[in-house]
Amino acid sequence: MTRIIFHIGAPKCGSTFIQRVLLNNRAKLSKQGVLYPHSGDDHPGNGDVFKRVSPLWFQGKAVKFHTIIFSHEDFFATAGRHAAKIKDLRTQKFAPVAIAFLRRFDEQIFADLSQTLKQACLQTVPHRIDRVPQNFTQFTRSRYRRYQFDQYLKEWSNIVPNLHVESKDNVQDSLCK
Repeated sequence: MTRIIFHIGAPKCGSTFIQRVLLNNRAKLSKQGVLYPHSGDDHPGNGDVFKRVSPLWFQGKAVKFHTIIFSHEDFFATAGRHAAKIKDLRTQKFAPVAIAFLRRFDEQIFADLSQTLKQACLQTVPHRIDRVPQNFTQFTRSRYRRYQFDQYLKEWSNIVPNLHVESKDNVQDSLCK
């Protein structure tokens, strides 16, 4: 049975790093029976591939690969968009697994803020606008309302019953032992 792993990392949890490692090691993974499909665009994630492929694609890959990995930040908050396709894969004898990486909100908000500031600078500096759209309190409150981690994880666990959640601390602890 082919296992399909969905890496649904929350924003600013190291997803891009994981995707780059998977992308850079595709040949080695393939020799081990693991497929990390990629469209060849600039982003190392491959959620776009999952959106485009049909059930027949999975059946063809099942012959050669025991594991297929999909990873994209967009997966985290969009479980409902993928529910029918994932449930269809389960009925076709595929084994979907979801892995979520999370950070504590107090750590995640600073990483998110730095990314937002970077993007704001790239957009505003050429236009000589020297201010950020929100202050820190407004930014934190808007992100807190926007990121409904519990709800996202509940939706994923309804689609993929064997959801595995790792916090950044747990990952670091296990890597350092």
